[in-house]
Amino acid sequence: MRIDEVSQKLNISKSQIRYYEKQGLLTIPRDPNQYRYFDDQTMIDLKMIMDLKSLSIELQDIKYIIELFHKPATQACNTHSMAFIDKVIQEKEDELNNQIFTLNKLKRIHHLAENNQYTLNKDVILTELKQRRGNDD
Repeated sequence: MRIDEVSQKLNISKSQIRYYEKQGLLTIPRDPNQYRYFDDQTMIDLKMIMDLKSLSIELQDIKYIIELFHKPATQACNTHSMAFIDKVIQEKEDELNNQIFTLNKLKRIHHLAENNQYTLNKDVILTELKQRRGNDD
């Protein structure tokens, strides 16, 4: 399959595919005329990139995950991949906890400002805004 067909089939721009190739996430074979030709493995890799990207995983992490998938299954590889996935999970959990913290803070500030109570609660709102994660939860 050529890049035009892949782009249409997967609903991804050709420039995005080329970017992934340039960043080393994809190795796309070339035909004798030097056109990109997407074999089954390249399609699997591209779909994996898209799936991992939809999970908001960073490109350098996606690259490492794809590299792991291409390595032979050994105990050492399994140990490395489990440690890596644990790190990614922890990062995502921290990110979500920070978002929850921010959401809860906004809800508290909103509640304090309801019904034109901003003036009455101004000092409390300003104190709430100054508090940082770890100081008040």
